[in-house]
Amino acid sequence: MMTALRLAIRFLLSRKSRTILSIIGISLGFALLFATNILMTSLEVANEGIAEEKYGRYEIIAGYQTASSFLTDEQVKDIQSYQEVSRTSSFLYPYIGDDHPYQSVTQLQPMYIGVDCVPLTSEHPLGKLSSGTLPGNGEIAIPYSWAKSHHLSIGSELTLPFPPGKDRTVRVSGILAKSEHTNFIFLFERKWLADATGQSGHTTTVMLDLSDLREKEAVLQKLNEIDPDLYIDRQAAKDTERSQLGGLKPLVQGLGAAVTLGSTLLLISTLQMSIQERKKEIATLRLLGSKRRQIVWLVMTEAIILALVSGLLGIGIGAGLAFMLQGFLARMSGLTITGLTFDPSFALLSLVGGMMVTVAGSCLPAVLASRERPLHAYREASIHGHKGGWVRNLLGAVAIAFALIAALLSGGAKGHLASAALLTIGTGLLLPALFSWTIRALSSLLAPLIRNGASLARRSTLRQARRSVQIAAVAMLACSIGIVGTGVLGTVKQDTMKSIMDRYPLDHILQSNTGLDQDGFSPELFHDIQELDGVSAVPIYKGKLMITDGWKMHGTNMSTIDVDGKPELLTSLQPVDWKVLQQAFPLMISAGEIKMTDFNEGGVVITSFMSEKLGLLVGDSISMVRESSYDYGSGKWKRGYETVDLKVTGIIQAFPFGDREDFSFYTSPSWMEANMGPVSLDEIHYTLTDSSKKEEHEARIQTFVQNEGTSEAISLDKGEELELLQHQFLQRTTFLGITISLICLLALIGLMNNMTGSLKERRREIATMRALGISFRKISRLILTEGVLITSAGGILGSLYGTILLQLLLSALDHHSFVMSWAFTGGCLILSPFLGMAAVLFPLWKLRRSSILQELAAR
Repeated sequence: MMTALRLAIRFLLSRKSRTILSIIGISLGFALLFATNILMTSLEVANEGIAEEKYGRYEIIAGYQTASSFLTDEQVKDIQSYQEVSRTSSFLYPYIGDDHPYQSVTQLQPMYIGVDCVPLTSEHPLGKLSSGTLPGNGEIAIPYSWAKSHHLSIGSELTLPFPPGKDRTVRVSGILAKSEHTNFIFLFERKWLADATGQSGHTTTVMLDLSDLREKEAVLQKLNEIDPDLYIDRQAAKDTERSQLGGLKPLVQGLGAAVTLGSTLLLISTLQMSIQERKKEIATLRLLGSKRRQIVWLVMTEAIILALVSGLLGIGIGAGLAFMLQGFLARMSGLTITGLTFDPSFALLSLVGGMMVTVAGSCLPAVLASRERPLHAYREASIHGHKGGWVRNLLGAVAIAFALIAALLSGGAKGHLASAALLTIGTGLLLPALFSWTIRALSSLLAPLIRNGASLARRSTLRQARRSVQIAAVAMLACSIGIVGTGVLGTVKQDTMKSIMDRYPLDHILQSNTGLDQDGFSPELFHDIQELDGVSAVPIYKGKLMITDGWKMHGTNMSTIDVDGKPELLTSLQPVDWKVLQQAFPLMISAGEIKMTDFNEGGVVITSFMSEKLGLLVGDSISMVRESSYDYGSGKWKRGYETVDLKVTGIIQAFPFGDREDFSFYTSPSWMEANMGPVSLDEIHYTLTDSSKKEEHEARIQTFVQNEGTSEAISLDKGEELELLQHQFLQRTTFLGITISLICLLALIGLMNNMTGSLKERRREIATMRALGISFRKISRLILTEGVLITSAGGILGSLYGTILLQLLLSALDHHSFVMSWAFTGGCLILSPFLGMAAVLFPLWKLRRSSILQELAAR
């Protein structure tokens, strides 16, 4: 072993320049891996506060969703005793679900919730207060909108029913924070509410905070042992937020893996180069009695030394890189990084992992070296070519053919992903042959420009194909990652932008943030906003859930409800201010008319999509019943239900504020109010047409909203959404660009190494050419052509592979139109030859300094 170690060190030191370049290239992979971990860990720490603010500082909620099931005091104490649990808070929902007998009393009341007066309760979205304190005995915390609409404040009293007990008067101790979660709930002290409702000793759910997040699965297992039917909210969205950092972490990790793959290919090329340069030494060792396994161990020892030195250097570079990039990453992510978080165990893990990848990557060169026939090597028989073998080529061609056929025949995401995997495997197997064919084709195209130089460059390149193919593979990796990355990011951006534009026909939205059965904005709010000079607004009314009566199915897949054993359609009846809507968005009428007189007589308008899917035409009649008149328990209409007879009088192409699959029936506000009761607004869309009055109008609109006592408004801005989208796109393309640059740098270093070794092997040949009168300029042109052929082949193959892979991945994402990043693909094809030129400049500089006489006298 010591002999192999000494020989490996001697071999590496004998080629100092190549060894240094190899270490620099491989260390880049280690550096990126280590820097990525430091930065992502630091971002996770910064992101944890945001995740906790968004989802609460708790990890698990366990319990039941019906009033008939509950946790006992003993079970709650058992949960509290878990060593992994640091804090708990218990909740009581006395009237949850449809299985309690007090529906008639409680259905008009907000949801009653009993809570513990402990700090953890305030971490739950339902327990957040805008003022006051959590309730004690005989106290209540009420929603902000309820306090405003009922003119209540802290200290006010109100009397409420507590079936099966008597009515009780409670005092307001707190006002809940403005939130969609708290609009229709009342909070009470849990034990007091249990006594008032006759449910002493009952707990519906328990909220848990853990001392160590890594113990979450263990706690979940223990909870499952209490009752397999226990409902458990494990905060999966919070875990996803932690792990993915808004989608940034998987992207960075994937790109880091790509750079690591490039480093591995560089290592393989370096080892093959080293073996080629030392054919005589290895042959001598074989002739002196060395066994094949000793040759394998020698080559792998050399690889381990390279990896160890590169790993240690990469860890140092990675730490410095992380320090320099922390400010940049903070700006790109929008998070505040107060300091870098360094994990020493990961540094060791990175080193060990890199060594394992190195050992795996060195297996192929080591085995090839052991199979070298000593006499051939000693006689300098050239075995540089890399034909790949007909079996390998056949398998690769079959895999690619199957991938393309499966892509054409498959219609699902899994099928397209399987095709992408087959394409990758086939390309890897067929790569040597593809490289050879591409080199021959390129040399033929360059022949008119370089004359005899093209054929000489082709022969020299193919003679070095075994190690050149890895360099081409690195260039191919950079191009394919760039094409796939820009294509996917561009498509996602385009689709998201379209979704935003569909969601925001106008620039701003005010949402009422109330339930379907609750009142939204008053129509007066819309009129106040519409009367502002320089404001264009459109009201969107709240619809009513309706169920058809006597509906004949037309093969639709929309939600249905069984009424007396027959399927009926669950739909929506929505009023529309047609005059305002048509002023803002001229509607394309497919059939019929839009007349107010028709609406007054029960006329409705539907979309072309609905007409096609449901088979409805102008003149068709339909009867409906309010959804609230349906008894879900018995599956029948409630007593005294009333039907509404409607008639289709118009069909429009699409409703500007509706979904693409729109199954709503549209009527007028006046008919809706006369037949269905008071109407209110769900949303108000508006645009500020006078930019000079923007701040003034925004302030006045906020004043109008604050005067609304029925709900809390949510304000949405299309400009902010588009700005956020652009920021995320720039963030991801920046990381993509950095990764591609690093992979190109690896290709540059690898090719530089390759050409240095190749010119060293051919030094007598080149010296002879110079002695015969061939100018160094022509020789330089020949060598430049070799570099251009290698990187151009990688660019062409990467462009083809990346384009096909992009289409497969987009098809898996249900995007079926052809997408091509022409600018990036063109850039790959144009810049890849220049990469090859740049890589041979240093070897050419060294060659120019060499002496012809010394080279001819050598050997």
